[in-house]
Amino acid sequence: MTANMQIIASKMDNLLSKNAEKIKILEEKLSENSDKTKKLEDNLAQDFEIDMETNMDSTENSQNVKKDVNDYIEILNLKKTSIKRNNEGFFKCHDCDYKTPHSHNFDAHVRMHKKEKPFKCKLCNRQFTQKISCIIHIRTHDDSLKLKCDVCDELFINEQTILRHATKAHDGLGYTRKKRIIKRTES
Repeated sequence: MTANMQIIASKMDNLLSKNAEKIKILEEKLSENSDKTKKLEDNLAQDFEIDMETNMDSTENSQNVKKDVNDYIEILNLKKTSIKRNNEGFFKCHDCDYKTPHSHNFDAHVRMHKKEKPFKCKLCNRQFTQKISCIIHIRTHDDSLKLKCDVCDELFINEQTILRHATKAHDGLGYTRKKRIIKRTES
């Protein structure tokens, strides 16, 4: 080997050893950072588990959770009546002339006679015989819970008034009635 080639080879060896040292230092820093990242991930996982275990009140305070009217209803002691349909297929009240083919309507009617109010507003503790009355009441507390017209952004507390508004002011546009999922049980 010539002298120039030896000089070049020694310079290359020097460069490789310096770079090897730099690579070793970078690998150590990367290992430290991955350890820190692992600790942060573990802490985050623990925090998430704690958050999941807390009750719903803490999630209501979060800005990211959309409030629903049903979150503000407390159902106290709701009991179904054990009365059966008569020969005509109606539930008939023993205290008055009321009759209906629908058990949920009949249950609400019986609660009226007994002065039972199983639906309670969590915001002001006012109680109601029917869930829909409680829902309408809760919407008076907070504009974010009200029904909003998609055309003019006007707010309403019940479906009847927003549907009437949409029909008169916007030719039926501005609000679509929500489909309800009804769970039916065989009797």
